[in-house]
Amino acid sequence: RPGELICVEALTYPGVKAIATQLGIQLHALPIDEEGPMGESFEHACKTLKPKALYVNPTLNNPTTATISRARREALADIALRYAIPIIEDDAYGLLPRQMPPTIATMAPDLTYYITGFSKTLGAGLRNAYVRSPSARQSQRLAGALRATTVMASPITNALATLWVEDGTADAMLLAVRNESNARMAMAMRHLGAHGIAAPSESFHLWLPLSSAWSPVEFASYLRTQNVGVVASAAFSTDGMPPEAVRICLGGPMSRDDCDQALRLIAETLTHPQHPHATVT
Repeated sequence: RPGELICVEALTYPGVKAIATQLGIQLHALPIDEEGPMGESFEHACKTLKPKALYVNPTLNNPTTATISRARREALADIALRYAIPIIEDDAYGLLPRQMPPTIATMAPDLTYYITGFSKTLGAGLRNAYVRSPSARQSQRLAGALRATTVMASPITNALATLWVEDGTADAMLLAVRNESNARMAMAMRHLGAHGIAAPSESFHLWLPLSSAWSPVEFASYLRTQNVGVVASAAFSTDGMPPEAVRICLGGPMSRDDCDQALRLIAETLTHPQHPHATVT
C-alpha cells in the first residue's frame, strides 16, 4: 500500500525503483558485502521499521553480478521467519549458473514468493515468468491482481515455452546461452580484467569500478556517444550513495565481433581517458 516500506539491496534492479515510485512504496536500502545484503541490517530494519517485505535479486545480481551465498540466504530466511516478513525472491538469472546455492524459497517456503522466467535466460523476446507463492490463498490473490493489471499472459508464448520445456528445446537453448556468455565473458576478462571487473562466466552483464578519471555518469554518457551501452551506478542505487562504477551488458551486441569491438573501446577509454567534459555532449 502507499506509504508502506520494503527492504531492498543497496544496489538493485531499476524496475523495482520505478514500481515503488509508481505505487508510493518506500524502499529501505540494506548495505551489501561480497555475500549479499547484510543480515544485521535486515534484522535492525525488521525491529525498527516493520517492513512489509524483503525484495532480493539473489543470483547474478543486477547490477553487481554477485550471488548471495548459502550462509547469507539462510541468515536472511531465518530473520524473515522470526519476524514474519514476506520475501520476494526475484531469481531472473537463476537458471544460468550450472551450480548455485539453494533458493531462499526452499528455506522459507511459507513466506517466499519465488519468481523466475525465460527472458533473462533463453531470450529477451520470450516474456514468460513464473511465480511460486507461499500458499494457495496467496496464489489466488496474486492471480487476481495480475488479471486486474495485465488480463492474462500471452497464450501463444506460454504454449511455445511449454512445448520447448517438454521437448528439450529449452535445455538446448540454455546450454547455447551459457556457452555464449562464457565466450563473451572471456573477451571481457581479456580486455578489462586488469580493471577489477566483477564478471562471473555465466553472466551477461558485468560490473566495472571506475577510477577518478571518470564519473559513472560521464563515462556512460561518453560511451553512449560511441554506441556502447553502459549504465551508471546511480540507476541501481537505493541509498543515494552510488559507487564509482558502471554496469556493462554483453548481451546487447548482435555478434561476438561486435561485443569484442565494444569491449576494446571501453578498455581504450579507461587506459587513455579523454577529458570527460570536453567529450560529453
